[in-house]
Amino acid sequence: MWLMSSEWPWTTSPVCLITGAGRGLGWEAAVELAGRGTTVIVAGRDFTAVANAAARRR
Repeated sequence: MWLMSSEWPWTTSPVCLITGAGRGLGWEAAVELAGRGTTVIVAGRDFTAVANAAARRR
């Protein structure tokens, strides 16, 4: 388990999990937080929408 591992890539920057990030407010929140230096993890019900949104951002 990574929670018990000393190999977890610890960071000093904030980390945020955004749900509903495939579109709309969830996506806009993810973009804003990432722009401020936050490590953002995105999730949503529609994997394809989330993957496409992330690919457009890269």
